Formats: sequence, structure tokens, C-alpha cells
Amino acid sequence: KSPAQYLASRSGRREHAYEAMLTGGRRQWRRGERVRVFRSRDGAARLAPERSEASGGGPDARDYDVEHYVRVLRANYASRLARAFTAADFAALFADPAQPSLFPPAYAAIRAVLTAV
Repeated sequence: KSPAQYLASRSGRREHAYEAMLTGGRRQWRRGERVRVFRSRDGAARLAPERSEASGGGPDARDYDVEHYVRVLRANYASRLARAFTAADFAALFADPAQPSLFPPAYAAIRAVLTAV
């Protein structure tokens, strides 16, 4: 969307990439332009520095919301593997790392299952 199109629709729906540009001080962009964005610890949309800026040798200033990305990874990607393992094996593989089990599973013994439909 062009800046004018986004600003006209912003009151009804806020979009992460455009909000990151506005938060980063960008008021102009080209339609179809690619930007790298992330969710910060405070939940705000932020622009990621360009690769050349990020590798400048200084400390990494990005403040990723790691817990958010772990939840997204588990909900959107790991859940797709639920049918590939037994329920107990899936639970062990994708358990919450903050809640370790008293009896850790034998990860080397876990095998994928194939169920013919």
C-alpha cells in the first residue's frame, strides 16, 4: 500500500509492517518495497536494521519479544508435526522449556509414525 492508502485505512486495521515504518520515523515508502520488521519486547512493531548496519561490529540493538516468537513457532509450525509422532512423543519434543519434566524422555528413541489413511 502507498502511505496515503495505509493512513486512510489505519483507523480500521493496523498492519505490523506499516506500523513499524511509522514507528521508525518513515513517512514515505514505495508500494511493493520490502522491509524487515520484528515485534519488540513491549509489543510494538519495529524496523530491523539493514544487514550492513546490523553487522557493524556493535551490540545488537534489536529487542525481540522472544516469548512471542516461541509461541508463534510452537502454534504455527510445531503443531503441524502433531500427526508425525505419538501424542506422548510430541508432548515431550515440544514441551514448554520453562517447565522441564521430572523424567526426561529418551529423545534418541523417538521415531516418527506413519498412519496410512
